[in-house]
Amino acid sequence: MKKPAWKLIDWTDLKNYEHLDIEKNPSDEVFAWEFLRRNPQYQNDFAEYERTQKFPGYTRYILTGEGKYISRYEDMLDWYGLSREFVNIDPKIATPPVFVKGVYPRFLQKDDLLELAAITDMDEDFLETKQDEIVVVLSTSQSLGDQFDRIKDQLQLTQDKNSAFRRRREKYLTYLRLLDADLLDAPEDEILKVLYPNEEKSRTILFKNLTAAKKMRDYNYRKLLAF
Repeated sequence: MKKPAWKLIDWTDLKNYEHLDIEKNPSDEVFAWEFLRRNPQYQNDFAEYERTQKFPGYTRYILTGEGKYISRYEDMLDWYGLSREFVNIDPKIATPPVFVKGVYPRFLQKDDLLELAAITDMDEDFLETKQDEIVVVLSTSQSLGDQFDRIKDQLQLTQDKNSAFRRRREKYLTYLRLLDADLLDAPEDEILKVLYPNEEKSRTILFKNLTAAKKMRDYNYRKLLAF
């Protein structure tokens, strides 16, 4: 069994996930936190903060328009997109922290635009956006240079991960249970019996879902907060 960095959850019992019932309409922040707090690197960073009372830091390298890399220091709050006005950042506690939202640039894809079109009077030209295309929203009241740097970072990340993000709220509970089962080294046959009892090609679906779950845990949780 992997060494746990937080309390272990009985992934076979749905009662442990009642607060995530899709019928209760949990917020994107709640789901984002559930994925982030399962991230082993985040757990290690919090443990370091708890030990030293100092936020661990990272150096992000940014490619400039002149083809040179510049370094930018970020502490763990910046790195994980957390506000400094947090109430909780302990991964063992279910209360979500305050995420940084409304930060520009914002990145919208086809699914995001369709959701916006349902509640706004959007130009139909935007709805012709392809699934692998991104609409970037900038703010004229914030530094354009910083926003362009973030655009480069995000587009490079998207290319590196080679996957278009889609909101699939109906899948998130299964993803979280898979992550908890994976932490416990649950046998594949047990996972299939509990989570995919009636699925054809269930092993293929399990593999794809676990891959998607790990992406949500490691970086895609931030895309839940994109707009």
